[in-house]
Amino acid sequence: AVVSTQSGHYGREFQSGNFQACKDRCRGIGHCVAVVYFDNGKCWLKKSGHWALGYCSTCTAALKSCIIKEGPCPAGQYKTSATSCGTCGANTYSAAGSWSCNSCAEGSYSSAGASGCLNCPAGTYRSSTEAECTPCPVNTYAANQGHAGCDACPAGTASPVGAVECANCTAGTYRSEYEAECTVCPENTYGEYTAATNLSDCTPCPEHYISPNGSASVEECQATNGDHCWPKETGFRLTGVYGDQMSIAEAKEACFADEECVGFSCHKNKADSCQLASGNDYKNANKYHTYVNDC
Repeated sequence: AVVSTQSGHYGREFQSGNFQACKDRCRGIGHCVAVVYFDNGKCWLKKSGHWALGYCSTCTAALKSCIIKEGPCPAGQYKTSATSCGTCGANTYSAAGSWSCNSCAEGSYSSAGASGCLNCPAGTYRSSTEAECTPCPVNTYAANQGHAGCDACPAGTASPVGAVECANCTAGTYRSEYEAECTVCPENTYGEYTAATNLSDCTPCPEHYISPNGSASVEECQATNGDHCWPKETGFRLTGVYGDQMSIAEAKEACFADEECVGFSCHKNKADSCQLASGNDYKNANKYHTYVNDC
């Protein structure tokens, strides 16, 4: 027991209801180094130099160092025994004086020794099975803080990893709920609108027109150079003839590739006699066939 060897208590002894109340009084006084509690209910608070170890049959005593250990644990810790505290692990927390740690709610997290939990940032989530806040996968999003899971992007939209919102698929692409990404419209079609959800939203180019993958408007459909482009007229010849004479097949290719060319005329009785023309006027020429570019 701790007994007094000389005077040195603080003020007068006070009547304490129990030994715990005596220790609690010492815990709150900076200069108190020990307590002596007598069976009659009196509590003596001792300062340095005024106590010694000894035997007392009618009292119970405690040193301040032991009293502190018996006291409540600080926030972020919990009691593991009467005189020791443990640290709360990650994703748990405690208030001061706790005997156990509480788990962070889904959508929140904490580091070890925390007194509270923080919300996972937008674009991330944490369920009860995750050790940390995890970025939302592709084509999902978390718009706000504190998500336990991510929401799926609707069809016609997509998102990268860790997104806070979904973006519309651009014109010329589409995405159903089953596709991993916005898919370009196939060649010879075009997609006019954003947020398309299906291949059927890609419109075929008009007959005899073609387009590359991912075309976004009908203007990207280009005419093909076929017989449908070259209606034949007889007995007339275009004005503004220029260039070398060539075959019909050669003239079709050359004229189709030449923005200045409006068509070509060929002599009925002479092979490889076709010449390109830039004039829109016709003149009577019974010995000629004329092919006007209609594409």
